[in-house]
Amino acid sequence: MTVMPRFATGALALILLVGCAPPSPQSPAPLSASAYRSRDDDAVGGQFQVTLTGLSDIAVSVRSVMLDSPGFDTVDPTVREVALGRGTRIDVPTEFGAARCDVAPEPASVQVSTGSDTTVVVPLMSQNDTLNRIHAEECAAKDLADIVTVTMVPGPLPSGPAEPLPAVLTLDRRDGDEPLRLDEIRGSLLYALNSEAVPVTLASGNTSIDIPVTLTTASCEPHVVADAKKPFVFPAWIAVGDGVPVYTRIPVPVSVQRQLVEYQQRSCVR
Repeated sequence: MTVMPRFATGALALILLVGCAPPSPQSPAPLSASAYRSRDDDAVGGQFQVTLTGLSDIAVSVRSVMLDSPGFDTVDPTVREVALGRGTRIDVPTEFGAARCDVAPEPASVQVSTGSDTTVVVPLMSQNDTLNRIHAEECAAKDLADIVTVTMVPGPLPSGPAEPLPAVLTLDRRDGDEPLRLDEIRGSLLYALNSEAVPVTLASGNTSIDIPVTLTTASCEPHVVADAKKPFVFPAWIAVGDGVPVYTRIPVPVSVQRQLVEYQQRSCVR
């Protein structure tokens, strides 16, 4: 019978203990992150605000912020360079990608690129259930797009620079026969959108309805115009049958964008 030396037995026991030991806990992130949505986020579309708060006595250099959620496609990070010490905070507009409606959006986190060329993963808390609300709205909008399409066609430019630009908003039924009620429309950061005909209903048995609307310039301030990243996002809310209104966005193709830019340039020269 072979006898194992005592020192070898002790070494083997030590190896087994080390191998079974739990991993050392990771250091907590030097930042906290929470999500909320502002009215401006509704106007811009596709984004929400991430509030970053410093938790370390040593200032953390933030370079960019990106959402990491199972319920949304990944998009490019938002570049924001700032140093955050303990108790200091900043709101960072953060974009989200297309919703993945077969999975929940939480738990979620934000990937924060820091000045040390590293990425810190920070758990994302959600004020007023922000992320779940956005996810539910985006998925409802996908379902709505299978039922109705919305188009906006501007008319000819008005003769006077101070006059509104007339346009026609059209609802076209794609599926079903329930009443479709356009409850509300809103303008973008650069263009006000109004209609005395809204709210209006596309009744059962009808396939389309034309709604007269007007557009006016919301701002001629050079810095507002220059900083407007999404000037052509026009929110709308449509209810199917007795359902609650669903948030969607009025598509604005390139040809219509050009008309709106020309109208704004003429309006702001007066």
